[in-house]
Amino acid sequence: MQIASVETFTLKIRHTDAYLGALPDGSDVPAGYQVRAPWRSLYSPRFETLLVKVVAQDGTAGWGEALAPVAPEVPARIVDLLLAPALLGQNALAPRPAWSRLRDLMRERGHLVGHQADALAAVDTALWDLAGRLHGVPVAALLGGAFRDRLPTYVSGLPRPTDPERAELAADWQARGARAVKLHLGHGVAEDLATVDAVRDAAPALRIAVDAHWAYRPAQARKLAA
Repeated sequence: MQIASVETFTLKIRHTDAYLGALPDGSDVPAGYQVRAPWRSLYSPRFETLLVKVVAQDGTAGWGEALAPVAPEVPARIVDLLLAPALLGQNALAPRPAWSRLRDLMRERGHLVGHQADALAAVDTALWDLAGRLHGVPVAALLGGAFRDRLPTYVSGLPRPTDPERAELAADWQARGARAVKLHLGHGVAEDLATVDAVRDAAPALRIAVDAHWAYRPAQARKLAA
């Protein structure tokens, strides 16, 4: 059984609630990417991702997704230009040798991180999905068996502008069965602690994780952690 085709699909979906909440000045969300203070990374106003479809000769398809929250066109181009041609005709039942072949394509150029790694990961996931479907077993079985049959999850972000509104949203998530939430912090230690307290008071059953997105120097980070 050989691999017959590889396709890429970039998705950009709008949502009523932005991942990090409304912009501070209340303006409309712009179309392009931007740095949202106090955070330093680029963010998109949409949910963006890259999907990769690998199809075997019999029409069976495996799907993979890249880590591509911005510019999914970049890893898609890597898949189309560099990875897909090397996959055609390879054994669809052998994901590990196929991934090793793809990794070696750019290894001597140091291209094993960033968008290259995102593209490799998407294709690798699709290869395993395809192999599992062809074998008729879950991917976990191909890897030697699952350690567990349930996975913990958490709500990522409470996209509201004020602590009372975040607390209300946290209580709603708790009522719907959520068990953990991650807060996007970095607005100042005192302000961050006030947010944590508000959420904890409103939803005491929720476990709380925090992410300050590299906004603090070591002294501030230690203070917040304490």
